[in-house]
Amino acid sequence: MESTHPPLIRTRLSVLMFLQFFVWGSWLVEITGYAEHLEFSGSQIGWLGSVAAVGAIISPLFVGLIADRFFSAQRVLCVLHLLSAACVIAAGFVGTFMALMILMLLTGLTFMPTIALANSVAFRHIPDPDRFPRIAVLGTIGWIVAVLVASVFLGGTKEPNFLFQAGVGGVVLALYALTLPDTPPKGAEAGGDVFGLSALKLLKDPVFLVFVSTVFLFSIPACGYFFALMMPMLQQRGYPAPLALTSLNQFAEIVFMFSMPWFVAKLGLKRVLLLGMASWAVRYLCFASPEFWLALLGLVLHGMCYSFFYVGAYMWIDRRAPAELKSSAQSLVAFLLLGVGYFAGAKGAGFMMERYPAEIPHMPAHTVVEVAEAGEAAEGLPHRIRIERTREEAPDETLLSLDNGSVEVTETKKRLPSWEDPQTEKSAWRYLDLSSTVKELLKSEEEKAKEKKENQAALVEQLDADGDETISPAEVDDVGESGVSVDGLVYTKKEIAGQFESVQEGFGMDEDEGVTRSQWLDVVSKPDLLAQLDADEDGNITLEEVEAAESDEIYVDGKLYPKDDLRVIFRRVHKELGLEGNVVLNREQWLAVQANNWQPIWLWPSVFCFVLLGLFALGFRDKPVVEEPAPDTGEVGEDHAAASGTAPPEDQPPGE
Repeated sequence: MESTHPPLIRTRLSVLMFLQFFVWGSWLVEITGYAEHLEFSGSQIGWLGSVAAVGAIISPLFVGLIADRFFSAQRVLCVLHLLSAACVIAAGFVGTFMALMILMLLTGLTFMPTIALANSVAFRHIPDPDRFPRIAVLGTIGWIVAVLVASVFLGGTKEPNFLFQAGVGGVVLALYALTLPDTPPKGAEAGGDVFGLSALKLLKDPVFLVFVSTVFLFSIPACGYFFALMMPMLQQRGYPAPLALTSLNQFAEIVFMFSMPWFVAKLGLKRVLLLGMASWAVRYLCFASPEFWLALLGLVLHGMCYSFFYVGAYMWIDRRAPAELKSSAQSLVAFLLLGVGYFAGAKGAGFMMERYPAEIPHMPAHTVVEVAEAGEAAEGLPHRIRIERTREEAPDETLLSLDNGSVEVTETKKRLPSWEDPQTEKSAWRYLDLSSTVKELLKSEEEKAKEKKENQAALVEQLDADGDETISPAEVDDVGESGVSVDGLVYTKKEIAGQFESVQEGFGMDEDEGVTRSQWLDVVSKPDLLAQLDADEDGNITLEEVEAAESDEIYVDGKLYPKDDLRVIFRRVHKELGLEGNVVLNREQWLAVQANNWQPIWLWPSVFCFVLLGLFALGFRDKPVVEEPAPDTGEVGEDHAAASGTAPPEDQPPGE
């Protein structure tokens, strides 16, 4: 008997998933890096990073759920992706926080409902819903391709080209959505409410309520928490090639996504969900330990964490929800897991980092105290004084308690310079960073170093407006707010001012002095490693080696660190660690004092996950869903088996 499923449906749905996550992966990860490049504040960067969660929270209430009642899902996909594409392209042309925030928020509001709608289209037409993970795996591949293209060919997060990539991908996806099989609305036939909140009535079913409540609570310590803390942990612990290591998440996800139907068939969906929950709890236990091999295990577990828990939850909802409410139910789950849960997890991650801070997060503060129009209470001080000093304690209380006068105190703090492992460049882990690997294949290190120096030479040439071979403070002040573009790479005004000040500091100049082109290029061409101080290359840096440095300023991480400050901080780290004798530090000791206390940061969510896992395993009792027999398609489907009484309960694998 001829099948009624559309032709090539698995291939067509796989392309849908590829494009869906290609668009999402084009902006979700990159937007915060772009915001940092634009010199936005930490709070502003945090808000931009939450637009996806805000979109998932708000949009289903008035957009996603309407698809069930009024419109075909594929047409809603087309309209939403066109609107999202317009917003994300417009975002590429603005440079202020408010404008970028508004446009990215609109992008999140119009894009996030499409995730649930794409799932709904896939589940409605796929011949075997248990095969959905093998279709969803193309989404993971699309994400990897999007990040790779943006980072290798479009300038990464330093330029807005990734936003244009997302916009073009959105337009392509919108047009492609019109070629998908018709997925008509069914909510109106069932008398759904006008506002599209009809999926909420499913919560009256105790089984549905327990399931949704559990997966929602579990989502709080899951992705939002993990993604916010993953990079800081890998970097602070000094693991090799931290950005490259994050690729293990996606590679593992491909493996487990593809093999998930086998696990569902052998174990049953409930046991697969339990495995996904257990994986989150175990991975956080791994991260609580500083051992590198345990961190690798925790990263690899991401495949099971995401596929078995998140995709498993979508599969259960598709099985459990009535046909006329599947889109609404998927939107409800996306609202809870990708919206409220993700947002709460990200905010919880920030709280935990502040709750368990590093022992020594900053270099000694440079304190500037300025007293204007001081009166008698200034005890004979001049009307205007400026005292600059490097110290850990607060400025002299005499200066801060003037009864008559204006007192201003400003402090500038630099993070401790990173101590990069010189062997990292030789580590095989770096090849996991696909973008860097491709760049290495396309361009040698010598060519990249030459390109950097040529860019800097072109930059100072543009800054030297009068052509006198010297960059003056006035010429730096004349740089426009849009910065300076050199071969497509944009240097912001703040970046240029920071480099100018670093050169002045490096040569002991006053604020009003200019720097020559050769001085500028001399500073930026210095080795960018703290390990340069390790003269005997024994893996340790002594106080004597710091003092023996040729320059009074050490160039690390694009900043100049005064030798005096390094002497102070080396002594403090030595004391903080309880060491005795001569001041000698190795890389592990240096990293230990500037890292958050990661053990409780990961242990508390692990305990929470284990508790929820136990409650779900003991208290969740599912039952088979009995529906009307599906139209005869020539295949014996799961719904038909359930209707005939032959399907096993969803928490019981076939054969049990």
